Amino acid sequence: MAGLSYNVPRVLRSLSKIDPYHMMLGSKGPRDALASLPKTFIDPQNTKDVVILYSKMTRAADSQVRRMIIQRWNMRLRNVPGSREVIAENEYVVHDEKSFRGRWNEVFGNDRPLHVEIGMGKGSFLLEMARLHPEINFLGIEKYSSVLLRAIEKHEEAPELTNLKFIRMDAEEIEEVFAPGEIAYIYLNFSDPWPKARHAKHRLTSDRFLRRYEKLLAADGGVTFKTDNVDLFDFSVESAEECGWELAAISRDLHKSPYAEGNVMTEYERKFAGLGNKICMMQIRPHRT
Repeated sequence: MAGLSYNVPRVLRSLSKIDPYHMMLGSKGPRDALASLPKTFIDPQNTKDVVILYSKMTRAADSQVRRMIIQRWNMRLRNVPGSREVIAENEYVVHDEKSFRGRWNEVFGNDRPLHVEIGMGKGSFLLEMARLHPEINFLGIEKYSSVLLRAIEKHEEAPELTNLKFIRMDAEEIEEVFAPGEIAYIYLNFSDPWPKARHAKHRLTSDRFLRRYEKLLAADGGVTFKTDNVDLFDFSVESAEECGWELAAISRDLHKSPYAEGNVMTEYERKFAGLGNKICMMQIRPHRT
């Protein structure tokens, strides 16, 4: 993937309405596939780049490379004009989040347990969880404004979900936003794998993040982590064990396991499962003496 450094934004603009998963799995050659697409989607000056991109997709056999390609594809979502302005005025987004450290119950107006998803993406998982569990307060953390904007749009279609709020922030600041013991549960769904070894500390299941979660979780709190990336999953299991966390549940094929019942799927989960990828899941909790 290091070679994916050509004019990606121009290519993605040309292909913005084309399903990358279909192209990735298609049996046609890249030029045949391009020939079948509406001409308005293709910038002739980018044809060579499009062919290269298609070729990389069709050769991407493992889920990690596929995920990286799709993330590059979706980079355009991070640059929606005006997204920050919309977020700044939206009632579903908590602003000045650090000022609520230790008093998130005031934001929701009750003392219900607080569940947090870190890196919530477009919000479909949390919206469904909020529908299913009105007795729980849900808070979604998302770093990218224009991805958060998609979650806001979905929330606006379900204004009855008063137990759901969002924050635009970087997970690195989590200890500045929540007080020790304030979070009842944490969800990590299809987190960025940060595949290079030197970037391992940025993975949301690294030891440095697990130590942060341990401080912030309530006495009976825990973390659920899901991914289709086997390497990231192996790293995460090892990281949890090294940090002394208890492994409450684990599956390397969630959808065919006893844990499938009641599982709420994310957007990525549906897409990757549709590609035939096995979904890995673990539920962990800090060891409390």
